[in-house]
Amino acid sequence: MNILLISFFVLFFSAAIFAASPTVTSDSHPNGEWSREQFIYVDVSFSGADKFVYLVNREPETIPVVGEDGVVQVDVGDGSIYLGTKLDGEYFLHILAKTSSGLSDTTHYSIKIDRSGPSRPQDPIAEALEDGNIKVEWTAADDELSGVSHYDVYRSVLRFVKDGEISREFSIRDDVAKLVGSGIMETSFLDANNIGEGYMYHYKL
Repeated sequence: MNILLISFFVLFFSAAIFAASPTVTSDSHPNGEWSREQFIYVDVSFSGADKFVYLVNREPETIPVVGEDGVVQVDVGDGSIYLGTKLDGEYFLHILAKTSSGLSDTTHYSIKIDRSGPSRPQDPIAEALEDGNIKVEWTAADDELSGVSHYDVYRSVLRFVKDGEISREFSIRDDVAKLVGSGIMETSFLDANNIGEGYMYHYKL
């Protein structure tokens, strides 16, 4: 009975050693969050690690094996690993630690990249209401990856501005453009911001 108990303890202890996996963090690409950053850096840590073995692909769960295509083995160093650049989309970093005792479990880390902006909102319409406010409506913009988080609404009393020798429509970066609505989640906005009688207002989204 004593021998069986000792054997069980040894097996349990060994399993506990390999139950851990590397800790992965990234300032540029937080796990599972969309990022516009072009260059991918991650910080990896694991106590007692000599090397890290990793693979980046589009599969959510892969165990990297040294010698297989795409699998990279690097010294621990300061724990910072540069993964290069990727096209827009979701990728997964699969990484394990190599120690004197063997290999750790694998950490699967989601890297989401969306460097393309959304489409422009379409068909904006501004309607003067009887109460003196202005209702602005538009057709939703589209972003196939990270989605559209919100809209900002800008207003100007001038539709055209001088730019050197030419006249052009104002942009949201011009001084005449005033931010009157921010963080709008819907496709309409009620402008009640110092509406002056007799003025013509122009909007940009």
